[in-house]
Amino acid sequence: MSMTRFCLLGLVCLFLCTIHGCGADSSTKDQLPVVAAKGKILIKGQPIAGLNLLFIPMNPDQKIRPQAQVSANGSFEVTTYKTGDGGPEGEYKVVLSLPSDPSISDSKKEELAAKMQADAKKIPVAAQQPSTTPLSVKIEKGKPDLGVLEVK
Repeated sequence: MSMTRFCLLGLVCLFLCTIHGCGADSSTKDQLPVVAAKGKILIKGQPIAGLNLLFIPMNPDQKIRPQAQVSANGSFEVTTYKTGDGGPEGEYKVVLSLPSDPSISDSKKEELAAKMQADAKKIPVAAQQPSTTPLSVKIEKGKPDLGVLEVK
C-alpha cells in the first residue's frame, strides 16, 4: 500500500470517528429518564451507615436497578446513572446489603470486619432477598420523598 493511500485511509477513519462522536452520546441515548427520589431507612429504629439499598423493579421488563447508600442518619438518595440522580418511575422491592471495599488497608480490615459482622446481625435475612423483602417503594415524578422505610 502506498504512503498516499495509507494517509488517505487514516484521514477517512479519523473523519468517521469524528462523525460518530457527534450528536447524542451513545452511552446516554439508551438510558431511561429518572426522577429524584430520597428517603430514610431504619432497622429496629436505628440507621446503619453505609448500608446498600438495591431497588429491584417489580416490572419484569425493566432491567435497570437503581441503588443507594445510607448515610449516618439513615437518609439515602436513589442513584441510577450518577450519584443522586434518582430512579426510573415505577414500583420497586428494596433489598438491603452491606458494602464491601477492597481498597481498605489491612490494619483497618479487622476493625471494619468486626463492625460489619455486628451490623449484619441487625439486618433481617428476609430484607436481604428480593423474594422475601418486606420493603417496597414507588418512585414517581413530583413525589421525591419516599418517606421512612422501617424494618422491625
